[in-house]
Amino acid sequence: MKNFKDTMKNMGSTVQLSAQEKDTIRNHLKEYMSFTPKKVVPEKHFFVGYFNTVFAVLVFMVISSAGVSYTASSALPGETLFGVKRINEQIRLVFITDEAKRSAYAINTVYVRLDEQQKTGGEASVFIDEAYAQAEKNLQALAQNNAPQAEALRVVFGVGVAIREGSTSVVAIADEAVVLALAPTADSARGFAAESSMMMEMSLEKSVVEIPPVPESTLSQEVLVLLVGMIEESTLEDEYLESLKTDIQKALLRSDYVDVEKFVYEALYLLESEK
Repeated sequence: MKNFKDTMKNMGSTVQLSAQEKDTIRNHLKEYMSFTPKKVVPEKHFFVGYFNTVFAVLVFMVISSAGVSYTASSALPGETLFGVKRINEQIRLVFITDEAKRSAYAINTVYVRLDEQQKTGGEASVFIDEAYAQAEKNLQALAQNNAPQAEALRVVFGVGVAIREGSTSVVAIADEAVVLALAPTADSARGFAAESSMMMEMSLEKSVVEIPPVPESTLSQEVLVLLVGMIEESTLEDEYLESLKTDIQKALLRSDYVDVEKFVYEALYLLESEK
């Protein structure tokens, strides 16, 4: 074996490649390397893989919860996702920093509960009481810093409640809204439609309704101006609403606040009916 190795070693020492042969071999190697690049395997770290997994799980949870929240938005009392719906409402309310917007959102939640009651036949009564209490809490907080705005929202609230509880009389709705503005309690708000709808069976179906004149406006000028501003900011496209806006401006120019109040209630009735 030793002699064989020595023989091969001696033979190799006598074999030499020419420069051309070396260049040919070198070119073949470069060509092979160009068609077969070296694969770079990234180094794996435990924490990188761990955090990637955690991130994927969090993304899945966020997407899943968003889907559940969207589905829960149409849930009714007695259904599984209704609790999720109420939690979402409370979370949204917490993140609204403007007191007027918080009150408006709480009022809208009352409307949602009343609509649910109509759909379920009365199963939402407990949740309606809760919504009224929350709306009243927010309105009282707003009244401490901006009493006219709180009163204006109470008027809108009274109109919205009366419509949803079955009152079709503009006169009755006006009386109900005034009661709510002057006596701000959840019980007074809930009793509006039942007590006042019997006063007059008069339906407003986008036609002028004559309201008996009253000796003086029951709302302050400041509150009326705020209500007029809400009406002017409305995006509802309606010919009758536009005519009411014109009537309001004419009444303001002649300082006839009784007429202003009458037209304001008619406009609010129309706007709340379209919600």
